[in-house]
Amino acid sequence: MKAAKLLSSHGSLAVFGHVPTGLPAPLLEQFKDISLRHTGRWGPPPEAWYLASGPFKGWFDESGLFGPVEHRCYPWKWRHTTSSYANFLGTRSDIRMLTPTIRDELVNDVSKAINRHGGEFEMDYETHLYMARRIGCDRQL
Repeated sequence: MKAAKLLSSHGSLAVFGHVPTGLPAPLLEQFKDISLRHTGRWGPPPEAWYLASGPFKGWFDESGLFGPVEHRCYPWKWRHTTSSYANFLGTRSDIRMLTPTIRDELVNDVSKAINRHGGEFEMDYETHLYMARRIGCDRQL
């Protein structure tokens, strides 16, 4: 791990990851249909790797450079309006990698769905913290 090279021999690495975990049911179904229609795929968001069931913790363990990993989870809600969610989608790498035409059509359809839902919604999120102390050693990383 490149980060281990920057730590003192017993320094700690802390990583926070924010994961969307829930949408209101009507929007969830509409977002799923929109995604399938425009991209042909639907599934966990890329950030799901931070979930306790995801691979993130294992990467610390597999590196052999860190001691036991501490994990904490902090649930919260993020209130969005149509425009704030459309702006947010424009920052996501999985959306930005779409062709401009597909991206614009997807964001437009998502915006219409939010407007039909009243123009705002709350999304459930979890922030996951993974923290581990580097194992002290003199070997080169």
